[in-house]
Amino acid sequence: MELEILIEKALKKAEDEAKRKVWRARKEAEREVEIVREQLEEELKKYEQTLRVRTREEIEKETSRTRAELRKKLYSEASSLTREVLKEFRKSIASFKKDEAYRSLIASSLKRAVDELGEVSKVVCAKDDVNLVKEVLEAHDYRFEIEPAENIIGGVKVLSKSGLYYEATLEDLFQTLESVMTAEAFEMVDDFVERNFS
Repeated sequence: MELEILIEKALKKAEDEAKRKVWRARKEAEREVEIVREQLEEELKKYEQTLRVRTREEIEKETSRTRAELRKKLYSEASSLTREVLKEFRKSIASFKKDEAYRSLIASSLKRAVDELGEVSKVVCAKDDVNLVKEVLEAHDYRFEIEPAENIIGGVKVLSKSGLYYEATLEDLFQTLESVMTAEAFEMVDDFVERNFS
C-alpha cells in the first residue's frame, strides 16, 4: 500500500508539475502572441502612415502633372490665337497703308528720327513705300538717301551718319504686340490654372 501511495503521490506531483509547465508555457505563449500582435499593430500603423503619405504625394504629383499639361496645352492655344490675330492684322496692313494715318505715321517717324539722330544719312523702307517716303521727305525739305528693303513691310528705319539708327517699322510693332499679347495670354492661363486647379 505504501508503494501505491508513493506512486499516487509521484503521479500527482508529476501531473501538478506538468500542469504548471503547461500553464507557464501557455502564459509565455500568450505573452509572445501579445508582443507579436503589438509589433504587427505598430508595423500596420507605420504602413498605413506610409501609405497615406505616398497616396498624398502621388495625388500631389498627379495634380502637378495635370496642371503642367493643362498649362502647356493652354499656352499652345494662346500662342496659336495670338499668331492668328497677328496674321489677320498683317492682312489689314495693305488697307492701312492707303490711309492718311499711315502717311502721318511715316512723317512723324521721320521727324522724330531727325530730332533724335541729328545728321541722317539714309532711310530704309518697304519697296512699295518708296514713293510715299520720297513725298514726305520733300514736303519737309529733307534730303536723304532712300533704300528699299525686302524685310520691311511698313514704316521706316532711319540711319545716322554716325551709325546710330531709329526704327519705327511695322515689324517692331508686330514684335511688341506679339510679346505683349503672349505675355497677357500666358498670365491669363496661369491665373485660370491657379484659380481652378490649386
